[in-house]
Amino acid sequence: MTRRPNGRSQRGTMLAELVVALAVLSILAGGLAVALTSAFQAQADVRARSTRALEVEQALRRLQRDVRRSVPESLRLVDPQTVELLHLADSGRYRSADGSGPAGFTHNDVSMTPGLALTEINILGRFLHLQAGAGGLLPEGHQIAVVSGTVANAGDLATVSAPDNRIRLIDDGDEDRLRLDRPHVFPGHSPGYQLYLADGWMRYHCVGDVLYREFAPSLSTPADPMAAGRVIGQVQGCRFDIALRADGKRVLGLNLLLDGGDGARSQQLVQQSLAINLP
Repeated sequence: MTRRPNGRSQRGTMLAELVVALAVLSILAGGLAVALTSAFQAQADVRARSTRALEVEQALRRLQRDVRRSVPESLRLVDPQTVELLHLADSGRYRSADGSGPAGFTHNDVSMTPGLALTEINILGRFLHLQAGAGGLLPEGHQIAVVSGTVANAGDLATVSAPDNRIRLIDDGDEDRLRLDRPHVFPGHSPGYQLYLADGWMRYHCVGDVLYREFAPSLSTPADPMAAGRVIGQVQGCRFDIALRADGKRVLGLNLLLDGGDGARSQQLVQQSLAINLP
């Protein structure tokens, strides 16, 4: 005679199987949660790194653009964390004014005595980008820079006028004339030297963990982070260098040590060389 299974025993077996199944499901669910968390974290890290890479690219592009638009040979190191440049407004070939009026100008005559101190010079042609105010006065802070067009200067600009030497733009018919409040010494004639007009000094400098960009009223004035624009943050190291290449051209180097931007300890080393534009 066959004995029927005990109902209580059968229920115990089913309960044990259910407990085992729940345990297996909980293990699977835990593993899935860990996998999903890791996947979401990896995605967030990739997104943070992509955003960081874009910030770095934009910062370098801005610096490159400012270097290209600066007066040639005007880059100067204040210290390893600070570089300054003259922001270019316009340029042209120049000559000494002969005082006989537009009809009497000899446009092919660009000779002038080197080292001559002048309050007026004429431009061969017209400036394209200058905006003069009342009476033809250029805004305060505009400066004249005269740079050699034939050799790379190993040091500073040949001559730069003082920022408080006001400049007046005068329409001389088919060419422009510049008139200064005080005489300025011109090192030579064009085209051996080129005249540039700058609208002020621009400075890139690292303060704390931020790289700033600001306009400065004069060379090497104290930095004012409150008046500066933020270029990029999370900077852990910053250094500018100006090197002289074999061909005599100076090159600006920027070395930034940055946080990776993903919340981890990883860091990104950015090295960028920017050739200084020449006359």
